[in-house]
Amino acid sequence: GTAHLSSVEAYNIRTDSWTTVTSMTTPRCYVGATVLRGRLYAMAGYDGNSLLSSIECYDPIIDSWEVVTSMGTQRCDAGVCVLREK
Repeated sequence: GTAHLSSVEAYNIRTDSWTTVTSMTTPRCYVGATVLRGRLYAMAGYDGNSLLSSIECYDPIIDSWEVVTSMGTQRCDAGVCVLREK
């Protein structure tokens, strides 16, 4: 089966180690993710029951997730990227 996780780990390149950080507000698999201006965005995915449209943002300075918006369409396995800081 597929694991629907809310847990998140951060990689520290200086120490070559992984650290558990605050969990996302919604468990997800098949999530799209990207980094913009030092924050991690987790977009859409699947929670085990339905496709998701919500977007969460992780701020590593305060170790906190916030739901920032929703896409107009639920989706999973979406490719995401940042282009010209947008």
